[in-house]
Amino acid sequence: MSETDEKLASLIGSRICHDLISPIGAVTNGLELLELSGVPKGPEVDLVNQSAQSAAARIKYYRLAFGDCGQLDSDHVVKSAEIVGILSNVFIGGRMNVAWHVEQDRSRAEVKAALLAIMCAEAALGSGGSIDISLQKNDWIIEGNGRKLMLQPDLWQFLQRDMSDVFTPDIAIAPAAVQFALLPQILGQLGRHLSVTATDQTLFLTF
Repeated sequence: MSETDEKLASLIGSRICHDLISPIGAVTNGLELLELSGVPKGPEVDLVNQSAQSAAARIKYYRLAFGDCGQLDSDHVVKSAEIVGILSNVFIGGRMNVAWHVEQDRSRAEVKAALLAIMCAEAALGSGGSIDISLQKNDWIIEGNGRKLMLQPDLWQFLQRDMSDVFTPDIAIAPAAVQFALLPQILGQLGRHLSVTATDQTLFLTF
């Protein structure tokens, strides 16, 4: 994928997320208006409200992970509180516990890489578990823990290969695994190297 193609794809991702967030937000606002009008609040309303909040958070997640992050030397940062809020709503009530331990606001590009790494770790924790994101000095550490890791070699090999040929006809990757192809690209632009270590129950992605 050329730099132009990658830029265009990220702009398309940003546009889609931008257009979807408004109607999802309207559902949440509509539920609040129903409650104010005196409509009894039952489990079905709670379910719709929770689903709408989760959908809105996931769109925000995808906007940061797949959307355009601008120039790498930009001073645009993402606030830590925003990421914590997004993650709490994306993974609420699920089998995965994700904890963001990075207190500092970070650049949009770094956050993009971290969120893609979370998605890679999540793919290895199909039975559920926990993912902890921390920053030691200037190194990002994404730690995944679960009862048993499920690492598909063909996917994890993407993280170690030259991504300039990732979309040639002899290489296939499913849409659900696109994060494995995108993470090395953004890390290459950031000048960072990815290290992956794993045991039966623990996974570390460091960059």
